[in-house]
Amino acid sequence: MKYPYSTKMKKTALLIGLFLLGMVSYSSAQDSFDGHWKGDLSIQGQSIGVVFHFSLKEERWTGSWDMPLQAAYGIPFDSVSVEG
Repeated sequence: MKYPYSTKMKKTALLIGLFLLGMVSYSSAQDSFDGHWKGDLSIQGQSIGVVFHFSLKEERWTGSWDMPLQAAYGIPFDSVSVEG
């Protein structure tokens, strides 16, 4: 079944959010969230590699992500917040 582009993007965003939640749990033992994080998302039975980039500049977190298989690089996050 084909989904409209917007529905597919919403599902991808949800999966990315869940992935980030897992990374936050993992990173709680780390000294800093700053850096590059690589992993795989499972979407409709296919594994797709993603890379997340986070940096802290002037007390403000920024971030972007890449999906190399789709030739999508430097997609910025609207906002990044780190708690704890």
